[in-house]
Amino acid sequence: MVCEQILPWRLDVCPHGRSGRVGHGGKNDKEKLENLIKAINQLKERVGIKKTIKDYGIDEKYFLDTLDEMTENAFDDQCTGANPRYPLMSEIKQMYLNAYYGKKHFEEKPMPTEADIAEGDSAHNFKQAYRRAENGKNKA
Repeated sequence: MVCEQILPWRLDVCPHGRSGRVGHGGKNDKEKLENLIKAINQLKERVGIKKTIKDYGIDEKYFLDTLDEMTENAFDDQCTGANPRYPLMSEIKQMYLNAYYGKKHFEEKPMPTEADIAEGDSAHNFKQAYRRAENGKNKA
């Protein structure tokens, strides 16, 4: 369900993952990506994969109550660092929301800036700056 969310983001930043290599044709990368997503959606329909997480009967309140934890777990997953670009937690959250509702649900929040990073923050601990930026607070 999240392929439709992840592919545009991942192919956009990965020069070796251009959609033209998958054999679904198109005049440009955008059209090739659209054709790939269309083919994936057709396959999902043929094998009985529903379009959204909500379609599986997952309660909306439960989904939203666990969304931050799922986002953090995905962010902390060891495979996340293997992406061509490290995703923001807001991007992961957006992908989950899109997979649940089946459409673009929220707009992506801006990435934390230097103003959001406190002097004691670890250079690799993006979560501290992200949470402050998300809550509209600069520095600790």
